[in-house]
Amino acid sequence: MADGRVDKNLNPQLIARLFMAFPLGLATLTAAGAPDIDPKEFIDVFVRINEALQPKK
Repeated sequence: MADGRVDKNLNPQLIARLFMAFPLGLATLTAAGAPDIDPKEFIDVFVRINEALQPKK
């Protein structure tokens, strides 16, 4: 955020919590027996999240 890569108008604690929730939630789903998804499938999703978090031009 300080270097301008993430929109400074977003709550940094919320963003941090959200990104901590992803691995915790996925681990919980795996422990519950949900089938794993190929990690490559996440690339496009996280690229789009990255784009969405960037400052508006």
